[in-house]
Amino acid sequence: MLNFEKWFYSSPVWTTRLDNIDNNQIIKYVEQLRSSRGIIRSNEGGWHSEEISASNLPECLVALNHNINLCLKEISEQYDFFSQLSVDNYWFNINGFGHFNINHHHPSSIISGSYYVKTDGSGFFKLHRNEMESFLWQTFTSGRHPDTSDSVRYKPEESRVIFFPSWASHSVEKNESDCERISIAFNAS
Repeated sequence: MLNFEKWFYSSPVWTTRLDNIDNNQIIKYVEQLRSSRGIIRSNEGGWHSEEISASNLPECLVALNHNINLCLKEISEQYDFFSQLSVDNYWFNINGFGHFNINHHHPSSIISGSYYVKTDGSGFFKLHRNEMESFLWQTFTSGRHPDTSDSVRYKPEESRVIFFPSWASHSVEKNESDCERISIAFNAS
């Protein structure tokens, strides 16, 4: 009988809920920001804010920043990083009906993440396997086993935060709802 040992070079993903955050105050703030034009990065439709430095946060993001940095402290300790990870910058994404984010990654950081401020669950967050590994698994297997599929999906839930390696390719599926999805993305190093 063959004994499964362990995965070789797997990529960690962490999730948790931050239920002590005042999402209503964040929504008020982002609605004020939204009067600005916004920028285009990975967003197809929707609105993407300019970056907000973690060293110059509005009051409504201070508690969120504190909680995310506590999670990053735990990640730093779990993986024995040489120094404590902390958030460098944030930005908002608002995706209305039919809007989505194309496959991309975040250079110049170590861990990235997304916190869901408002959502009804439409438009899953999706992490993609690298192209060569995906090609090999899809060529020689059915791809239906969760460990060999080319992606993994996470349902957006209010107050949920997802952490992942910044170099991991990821996207956000199309919002099929009339409810706008508001998220705050971040990079940490």
